[in-house]
Amino acid sequence: MERAKVGLADDAIAAVEYLATRGDVRRDCIGLVGFSEGASVAPIAASRTPRVSHLVLLAPEAVVGAVGALERHRLQTEREVGAEKELAEQKLLLSRLTLKLLLDGVQPPEIRRQLVETRQFPEDMIGRAIRRVSRAKNAYQYRYDPAPV
Repeated sequence: MERAKVGLADDAIAAVEYLATRGDVRRDCIGLVGFSEGASVAPIAASRTPRVSHLVLLAPEAVVGAVGALERHRLQTEREVGAEKELAEQKLLLSRLTLKLLLDGVQPPEIRRQLVETRQFPEDMIGRAIRRVSRAKNAYQYRYDPAPV
């Protein structure tokens, strides 16, 4: 689980624990509201304390994390490079390949080696893509799947 989300869940739990100490709050009726990213944090918090009686989840991510991440990257790249359509397409292809290899369990040094061997991308671009995609904070996000279990 992503460390940042666990930290946010810990903050939510602390707020719930505080509310439980107040005389003007019913201890059996403390809930959490999560919006956007909070809609994935609130269930983590609720699973770690019996004090949460209900959840309200608003606008959670509705696509697999890797798909959402690639779409955000596409929009950002298009803004950055503007009319340089070929460069934008190259960056997006590199991001897709890098992310696929990472999700398949390939480690960053091997990802670099495989991508350099293709001779499709400049090495500095490969390095930036690997750093961006392999950040620990993104690992949970890429594997997030909103499908019911």
